[in-house]
Amino acid sequence: MTVDDPDLEQKLLAAMEILATEGERIADGIARTVVKNLKVMARMGVLFEEEVQRRYPEFPTRQGDWSWEDYLPPMNPSLRQLVAAYN
Repeated sequence: MTVDDPDLEQKLLAAMEILATEGERIADGIARTVVKNLKVMARMGVLFEEEVQRRYPEFPTRQGDWSWEDYLPPMNPSLRQLVAAYN
């Protein structure tokens, strides 16, 4: 859609109808994608840590077992709820 589309009104109405009828499914898909992307970002943190350890073995690293969430900044309550629901 573009603002100068001659069929903009019909396209907007169709999009709004889809949102009205499939909004829950769309919201569920968005939530799942957010959690998946958080896990991907955490995986990047793991890979970065491994690369630092490989290149600079003298660099101090964390010890012990870490969950994927430990590789992310602190999450706000709404993100924690999404993770709990879709993990």
